[in-house]
Amino acid sequence: MKPNRRRQHERYACEMVVWMRFPGTGDEYILADVENISSGGILINMIDPMPLQMQLELKISLLQMEEMVAVKAKVCHEEKLEENEYQIGLQFLETRPLALPTFMACLEAMFS
Repeated sequence: MKPNRRRQHERYACEMVVWMRFPGTGDEYILADVENISSGGILINMIDPMPLQMQLELKISLLQMEEMVAVKAKVCHEEKLEENEYQIGLQFLETRPLALPTFMACLEAMFS
């Protein structure tokens, strides 16, 4: 029997994309489809796996902001769904220009 995992933050299904930049790639960003989002992290769909604990930068558009918010995140979960299809769980670590609690409040306001 699997242990009951309680989520710290409510997840919201959404149809959006995020821009992602990997370490050492300069200014090159790629798009990722979002499966769901919470104030603590995001679940994205990718064609390639990502190493656990890898840190990367995201750019996320919020309704309350004119500019995209830069978010530092780390890979905390990976699940292979099919050939060339993975779900990657990313935990938010820090945000710019908003403080992380303000960013979290904006997400909750958008989806609740």
